[in-house]
Amino acid sequence: MIISKYRHISPTTLLIVATLFIFCSFSLIPRVVSFNDEPWDLIIFTQNWPRSVCNQWVQKGHECRLVPNDTWTIHGIWPTKYGTIGPGFCNKSRPFSPEALYGIENQLEQLWTPIEKHKKITALWSHEWLKHGTCAAIVPKLSTEFQYFNQGLEWMKDYNMHSVLEKAGITPGNEYNITKIWDGVQNVLGKNPQVACYNDKKNSSILLEIRICFNRTLELVDCDGTVVGGHKPSYHNLTNCDMNKLVQYPVYSVENIFRPGTNVNKLVETYKILKLVQWFTGSY
Repeated sequence: MIISKYRHISPTTLLIVATLFIFCSFSLIPRVVSFNDEPWDLIIFTQNWPRSVCNQWVQKGHECRLVPNDTWTIHGIWPTKYGTIGPGFCNKSRPFSPEALYGIENQLEQLWTPIEKHKKITALWSHEWLKHGTCAAIVPKLSTEFQYFNQGLEWMKDYNMHSVLEKAGITPGNEYNITKIWDGVQNVLGKNPQVACYNDKKNSSILLEIRICFNRTLELVDCDGTVVGGHKPSYHNLTNCDMNKLVQYPVYSVENIFRPGTNVNKLVETYKILKLVQWFTGSY
């Protein structure tokens, strides 16, 4: 009698093996993901001109913080989908922790600071992290609170709008057609930006923010397809500034950061003394 050296394989076993083979085969095929499958498409890096932000705030009867007079400041790093604004507040299980920013707090206080005096600095950081940072965190280089805020500081080294506009021949204290401002940034950086303005009480158009865009690998890209807040965008759909007005790029003025009735001279002298103390102690 001849006994087969092969054991009997049941139909159930064959079905399991076949299923596993098919599953493993499909797992080796790269998954094609469309933009509609992802929570956002690109990142908007927004800088604001402190003098303009302050002007808005003072008009409401408030005071502003003193910031360096030759720099723009960071408003935020905002993941966004084409044709809309957002998303926001993507992960409520990741609360803001000030301790996570150890080592870069001083830089953030200079470059990512609330202009409005009533706000705590950490309140701005907390809002930006919870609303935008938790959405950006799907990118490995932005996956932690420290990485998110530190990336803003790194971008400021290369893309501070004071330097960009200066290279384009655009300086504070002057008025420009919005096309000159937009084209100036585009010519320096080689990518299409967003430019945002607001109208003051005199209905003058004031330069407020300039925004540039990055893809998921943090490469600078055109902002085409993104949404600019405010009234109907114009000029490549990437600015809300009035095409029929010259845009004011306001100059720095200490006197303009305090609410009406404040003893400005006394505060300015106090400010100068503080800066001297910082210089002597090396904390400037």
